[in-house]
Amino acid sequence: PAVVCVMAVFLVLAALVCACGAQIVRTQNGSLLLEVAGATLSLTPSEHTAGSSGSVSLASQQDLAAAISNTIAQTQPQINNAVLLINATTARVDSLGTSLTAALSFSVSAEILRATGAETVLSSMVASERSRALAAEGAAGALIASVQAAQTSAAIAQSSAVATEASLGIALAQTQSTLVQTQSLLTALPASGNMSALTRQVATLALCISRGQFADSAGNCFSPNTTSAATVTVAAAAATSPCPANQTAATLYCLPGFAPMTSSISACGAAPASPTSISCTAVSCPANSNGINVPSGCECNSGFAGIVAATSTAPYFFSNCTAVACPANSNGSSVVAGCACNPGFMGSVVASTTPPYFVSTCAPVACPSNSTGTTVPSGTCVCAQGFAGTIIPSRTPPYYTGGCVAVACPSGSQGASVPSGCSCLPGMTGVVVAVGFAPFYVSTCANVSCTAGMQGTNLVAGCSCLPGYSGAVTPTTSAPYYTSTCAAVSCPVGSTGTNVPSGCSCNSNYYGFVTPTTTDPFYTPCTPCTQATATNGSIILNQTLTVTQCGFTSCLAIKTIFPTSSDGFYYISAGVRGPLMVYCDMTTLGGGWTLFATKQSPTFLFLSASYNALSYSSINSDAAGQILPGASWTQVLLRFRSSWFPQYVVYNRASGSATFDGYMQGTATATCTPIPGWFKYDPYQGGRIPASGTSTVGGGSGLCLYSVNGISEDHGASDLWIDMWNGVDGTNNYYTSNFPAQAGTQGEKCIAGYCWATEPIWLMYR
Repeated sequence: PAVVCVMAVFLVLAALVCACGAQIVRTQNGSLLLEVAGATLSLTPSEHTAGSSGSVSLASQQDLAAAISNTIAQTQPQINNAVLLINATTARVDSLGTSLTAALSFSVSAEILRATGAETVLSSMVASERSRALAAEGAAGALIASVQAAQTSAAIAQSSAVATEASLGIALAQTQSTLVQTQSLLTALPASGNMSALTRQVATLALCISRGQFADSAGNCFSPNTTSAATVTVAAAAATSPCPANQTAATLYCLPGFAPMTSSISACGAAPASPTSISCTAVSCPANSNGINVPSGCECNSGFAGIVAATSTAPYFFSNCTAVACPANSNGSSVVAGCACNPGFMGSVVASTTPPYFVSTCAPVACPSNSTGTTVPSGTCVCAQGFAGTIIPSRTPPYYTGGCVAVACPSGSQGASVPSGCSCLPGMTGVVVAVGFAPFYVSTCANVSCTAGMQGTNLVAGCSCLPGYSGAVTPTTSAPYYTSTCAAVSCPVGSTGTNVPSGCSCNSNYYGFVTPTTTDPFYTPCTPCTQATATNGSIILNQTLTVTQCGFTSCLAIKTIFPTSSDGFYYISAGVRGPLMVYCDMTTLGGGWTLFATKQSPTFLFLSASYNALSYSSINSDAAGQILPGASWTQVLLRFRSSWFPQYVVYNRASGSATFDGYMQGTATATCTPIPGWFKYDPYQGGRIPASGTSTVGGGSGLCLYSVNGISEDHGASDLWIDMWNGVDGTNNYYTSNFPAQAGTQGEKCIAGYCWATEPIWLMYR
């Protein structure tokens, strides 16, 4: 029965080691020291004796009962403290809890195994109690199952963040129930007998564990976290008594996590062993972990997953610290070696000592501005419509390369860019729409052609008002894509008509044409006749200019307006007869002479009583005429056509005779009378004759004026002024030195004493 009780106590104390923090230490003589809640009990094998009744005597049964009662009484506060401790260390429950569970499980399991060996020794010593010991073992097995169930519940509670306190509460409740059963067993022990050394060692070890400490062989408890000594000496128990019969030598062991500095020493043997103690040193934390040493507690380095647990066999620890692989969205060999976020992810991967043993902030970068899609690494980023470019994941900020650039507005449109909006240029119709494919826009901008009332190709190239219209055509961006201020210009000053495009005519005393133009004032104006600057008669040949606009009635009028005009044909106004082409002598005596008759044939009668339009422009052939009816004139000139014959005769009307005036104007005349008001020019006879003033022509009976014969001096006169008769003058008083009279021409074509058979004579007025 004693053996059975001892085994039961051992198993219960083992449960206390796990559940209540008790500590057990084995001494060299096989004794166990138990410390629970401040009470210490030493159990020594030599104190066992077999009574006749088979009972076991305990040397200090009362003390043991008191210690166990005290332990049971203090169980609930210890449980409460454990719960508070677990609450305070929730953040490390996954890693430290797992390590603690493994360590405690390993230690208790080792002690159970050793206890089983001790039980075997005791059984060999007390064969008579074997059957009871077996029964005790059955009861102990049930207790072991209870303790293991409590351990399992505690482990589950420690690894579960959601139900930690509840699970531990169940485990502690089971442990408390186990302690109650143990108390009942201990109470049933006989009042006398000795506790075995194994039971005492278990009690001592349980006591130290309950304090969170370790125990040495002397029954002393110490804290590894406050003791930095390299070795711990296990004190030897008294070894004055030899080992009991059939008891194998008990060996000294170092606590889990401590390595022996000397070989194991038997506590019992043929002779007492010397020395009777063993030196132990705390094992350093293994690779990939950190801490003071294994007994003090080691944890895997940051980035490593696993635990480090103390063991009693070399290398005196268990470690499975393994480098954690790089997490999702990162790359590298391991967290410890270094992980980098994948291209397109931003953040970092930092090693940690708590599961999952890293902190990863690798997060996918959102698709950048001007693009659509979810994230860069997903490959869904596509430039938005109107943007060109590509987006490629990268490891460096901003974690992508490339980008989306706004496409410029295409040709024929205006605006900052396609995404911000482009509009067709003024004068163009259509739209510009952003799309997601090259060239990233669709443009329908097209030129609008110039419309009616305009000139040009299209509005963009430029449309302008038609000639004769003022204003402008301005392209716009809305239909009809232009604004027009084109307006017909009114006929200018000096002209008559509705407007310039429909036609304007220059008024009297103006010459020229009103021609539509595209520049301000959008026409060429009429020119006042007083401002004319025509030369050489070129523009005067235009009858509209000289007759319709300016109304010239003589060559003298033209010469007055156009002082530089030369000899030639001009138009003048013949009154009701309309425009009349005339030949003008613009040289002799200052010019302005209008031709009105020509005598080419010797017998031709050069004066006519009726109007003959041809007589004013016929310069080489016979043409009978008269001074233009209605014309205002003051002189008459008679000259040869060719400048080779420079002689001429001039009649001044102011000092002349009305008879001669009428004769020149076509009045039928038949008379001979002196006619005053003459002068002539002959460079061979001294020039102007007389040098000044005028002379009277017609000596004797005078100057004969006959419509049917012509004009001639009286035969008794000099014949040196004018003879244009239709017959030969027999007096023959003409000059013959430089220009001798030709036979048969005397008196028919003679001017200033010179007769020329083939040279026409012009009659002109001004």
